[in-house]
Amino acid sequence: MYPAGDIYQIVTKHDHLTDDDLITEISLSGDATGGETIRWQVTDLLSGGTFTSNGTAIIELLPSSSVTHDGTNWVVTWKFEIPWLIDDVDDIDWTSQAVNASGVGLSPAFALSGGPGKNAIENDLQIDSFEVRDQFDRIITIDPNRDFYAEGGSDVIISGTVRFQDSSDKRPLTDGYSVGVDFSGTDFPMGSHDNGSFSGTLTLPEDSSMSTLIPRIVRVGPASGSFGTEDVTGPMDTVEVFSDVTPPVAEIFQVLTSNGLLDANGHVWDPFTPLQVSITISDGEALGEDLTLHYWREGVDDDGDGIAQENEYQTVTRPVSMAGLSKEQQITFSGIDVTGVPANGRASLYLTGTDWASHPFEGAGSAGIDSDKATMVIGTDAPTTLLENEYGLDTVNDHLLVGQSHIITIGIEDENGIHTLDDVIIYLAGQSSAPAGEIHIDPREGTATVPFGGFVIVSDVSMSSLSETASTIEVTFELEWAFPEAFAGNWLMPSIHIVDDTQTVANVNNIGDLRWKMDNDLTVVIDMLHDLSEPLSESNDSKLYLGKGDIFALTGTVVYAGSGAPLPAIPDGVQLYAAMVANGIISDVTVDLVEAYFNTTMTV
Repeated sequence: MYPAGDIYQIVTKHDHLTDDDLITEISLSGDATGGETIRWQVTDLLSGGTFTSNGTAIIELLPSSSVTHDGTNWVVTWKFEIPWLIDDVDDIDWTSQAVNASGVGLSPAFALSGGPGKNAIENDLQIDSFEVRDQFDRIITIDPNRDFYAEGGSDVIISGTVRFQDSSDKRPLTDGYSVGVDFSGTDFPMGSHDNGSFSGTLTLPEDSSMSTLIPRIVRVGPASGSFGTEDVTGPMDTVEVFSDVTPPVAEIFQVLTSNGLLDANGHVWDPFTPLQVSITISDGEALGEDLTLHYWREGVDDDGDGIAQENEYQTVTRPVSMAGLSKEQQITFSGIDVTGVPANGRASLYLTGTDWASHPFEGAGSAGIDSDKATMVIGTDAPTTLLENEYGLDTVNDHLLVGQSHIITIGIEDENGIHTLDDVIIYLAGQSSAPAGEIHIDPREGTATVPFGGFVIVSDVSMSSLSETASTIEVTFELEWAFPEAFAGNWLMPSIHIVDDTQTVANVNNIGDLRWKMDNDLTVVIDMLHDLSEPLSESNDSKLYLGKGDIFALTGTVVYAGSGAPLPAIPDGVQLYAAMVANGIISDVTVDLVEAYFNTTMTV
């Protein structure tokens, strides 16, 4: 029996050998193993019965207890509830007896509550189920071989049940217990519900950390009080969940060719071969369940305007094996028909998907040629030619001014389009001088990179169409002041090297039309000398007549020494030093320059 709000009843039947009306009193006694006693009596049977209780056990008869005569026996229904103020009782020996008017007891009857393996009264509680689910209603499993990840800052949903000890399904009322969860060292109360259930919601930390959840019964019995109650829950495994705050990464789309796996972006694909692309995805924690490829084929999926719009993309989804466990996987999408794409038409690709914690992929691209992850060309691979008449380099008197912007222009013809080329390499000082002056252009993305030791800064890359098959690339760059001094004073002739699908498709060395010299020395051009002391001599750009103690001013401009070009901007830390010698005495001045023009004074 349990303090679960249930009404228990014991039914006893009594008769007299000659006349049942001679029975004046019926009793029911219970003797518990702990020494507690239960004493219940009913009298005034003919008038409906008067029930009384005494004894040491705090178990009161309910007013709904009754006594009736069924024509053969007096039938007494003893109704009672088990209060929380009674501790566990192993056994109760029950005795029921009728008494006649003379006080003589009739034959008693006996019964036993409890016994081996089951208490007569049980008031201890235990948690018999506990589970935690993530925001997608997935159970956070307890598995020593697997870490479970959920999105940092998301909610986890907690649920479980409480039952009376050693019972399979007997559960307390809502007010008979309170459960708390130790959430990484801090207790949080759960809500109590019908059927011994409890639940709650907790929020994971937003940093990358592990959270632990351990339940316990913080109150056994009602808030009004109980006696001898305990939480007898056995050892429970700790639920561990890791906050995932980093997105998964999608590497480049790749296609399998005779040269191995190559970058799909800008690749020329045979129109008579179904398109197949592969991609490697990774996550520092755990990958999600599937990955979706979105593809658009020019002339097939578009509405005739040649613009890749989101609603025009087709999709194909592939599952991720061992979702929630795998950290890296290669996924292949195959069987995409491209026979309907016009010659040198485009196929646009991007991805959608998440990791196990619902973070979307980083670098997955989106709808549109300019924002997708890869744009392929469907057609027959065509040769690549450098257009010599399109070469250009804006030098100043055949010099490249260190620290100043210049533009180099090259022309390329390729029927597939220059956006199918992998790498256009410009060697400003020739291939033998690399990496100094080396610039790598990615025509697919319109970007440029410079290797370590290149001593070049690229500020812009622009591409313009000359015809349906030819284009120019203009690269705006400047030589760094650290460009090696060994190149100064020498004629330098650029080279151009083009790579596609790991193969050299065009290469020109020593382009004389683009030859240049490096101008990295500065000099001063004196504009005027001015006498500032009476009597004043006439200003001159090369000489003055001065006396001892006279003050004079000199003005001028800093220029490049090789080309004579003015210096638009002064590099940090440049100083002007001027000195004069009169009668063996040196007078000098040092000026921190902020612009190419200067104006300073000296004293004789």
